[in-house]
Amino acid sequence: MNLVLSKNFEEGGIGYKLVSYLQQYSIQNGVGKIFLDVAKNNIAAIGLYEKAGFNTIRIRKNYYMLDGSSIDGYEYCWNMTV
Repeated sequence: MNLVLSKNFEEGGIGYKLVSYLQQYSIQNGVGKIFLDVAKNNIAAIGLYEKAGFNTIRIRKNYYMLDGSSIDGYEYCWNMTV
C-alpha cells in the first residue's frame, strides 16, 4: 500500500492523524508490525514516523530516484504494543 500526502496538507497534523489511525486499526485487527520506507531527504516524514514510534531498521542504498540522482531510503518498523 502506498500513502502519499499532498503538499497542500503537509502541515496541520493530517499525516500524523493518518499514521495514528493506521496504528489503531492495526492494533484492533491483530497486525503486529507496520513497515515503511522513506527517502533520507524527507526530513518532515522522518520526524513524523519517529514521533509515532517507528524505528529505523536499515538503510536502503540508492533506493529512490529523484531528478536523475539516486537517494538512500530508510526502512522503518513499528511494533504493536498494547
